[in-house]
Amino acid sequence: MKFNGKKCLKITGITAGILVILLAILLLSLPFLIKAGIQHVGPMVTGVPMGIKSISFNPFAGTLTIKDFIIGNPKGYSSPHALWLKHLHVDVGMTTLFDKKLLLERIEVKGVELNYETSLLTMGNNIQEIQNNVNKVAGGEKKAAEKQGKTSAAKPLQINYLELRDITAWLIVKGSKAQAPLMVAPIVMTNLGTGEDGVSSLMVINDVLVSMITGVTRLIGADAAVKSIGDLFSSGKDSKK
Repeated sequence: MKFNGKKCLKITGITAGILVILLAILLLSLPFLIKAGIQHVGPMVTGVPMGIKSISFNPFAGTLTIKDFIIGNPKGYSSPHALWLKHLHVDVGMTTLFDKKLLLERIEVKGVELNYETSLLTMGNNIQEIQNNVNKVAGGEKKAAEKQGKTSAAKPLQINYLELRDITAWLIVKGSKAQAPLMVAPIVMTNLGTGEDGVSSLMVINDVLVSMITGVTRLIGADAAVKSIGDLFSSGKDSKK
C-alpha cells in the first residue's frame, strides 16, 4: 500500500481538531459539572443539602470562583444552615487537569458564617454530625478501593495553599433562641497532598471541619464566651440579625 502523506496529515489534523473541540467543550462545561456535583454528589458525602448561587471558570487564567456556597444542617437542627462560604476562589494548575493528581495552587475563602448548634444535654453538635458523615463515606470509599486494588475512587489533589478568613461562628443552643457570635481566627493550611498519592477531597473537608470545631471549642472555653451565653439565657433575646 502506497503511503499517502497528504491524506495522513489531513486525518491527523481532523483528529487534533476534534480533540481541541472536545477539550473546549469540557472546559466550558466544567462549571456546570462542578455545580451538579456539589448539589447532587455533595449531599451523599456530607449527609446534608448543599447548593451554590453562582460559579464561574476562566480556563485561560485557570481560576474558579464560587459565590454563596451553602452547606445545610442535619435533621433536627433549627439553624438555616451549618456553613455559608460567601466567596471562594481557586487557582487551578491547568496543566494537571489530565494528570494523576490535580494541582490546586491556591484556595481562598473569604467570608464564612458557621452556625455551631449544640445540645447542652447530649453535647452533640451539627458540625460534628457532618464530619461523622464525611468520615463514614471516606472510610467506605477507602475499603472499596482497597478491595479492588486501587488507591482511591476519586482523583487525588495537591493543594499548595488553603485559607479561610473572616469567619464568624454563631454559637446556638439547640431548642432555644440563645445565640452568641464568636470571631474565629483565620484557618491556613499549606502543602496538602505533596506526596505521590496526593490527598483526597474528603480528607481536606474533614481537616477544615476539624479546624473549625477546634477554633470554636477554644472560644467556648473562654470566659467571655461563657458569659455571653449566660447573658443570652438571662435576657432571652436573640442577638443574631
